[in-house]
Amino acid sequence: MLPPVVCTSCGCEWDAEDGYYHTAEGEPIQPCRVCRCDSASIYYVNNCEEIREKKRASYYADLERKRAYYRNYRQQQRSQATA
Repeated sequence: MLPPVVCTSCGCEWDAEDGYYHTAEGEPIQPCRVCRCDSASIYYVNNCEEIREKKRASYYADLERKRAYYRNYRQQQRSQATA
């Protein structure tokens, strides 16, 4: 069992079963800015391999099309600069 995750800003506690932050009384609350960053980092740590694989797949999906687009874009920029 992991130790409870407590927000460093407002002191509320993360409940992994519910997926919400709760006050000391157990009421779910709207997370503060630090809580949102904490929950995003928790999600990333738990799912980092899937997230990285999705990013890799989306990057390499249309790589040749992107390279051709930027090649043409840079060529147009150079031609406009010399005109």
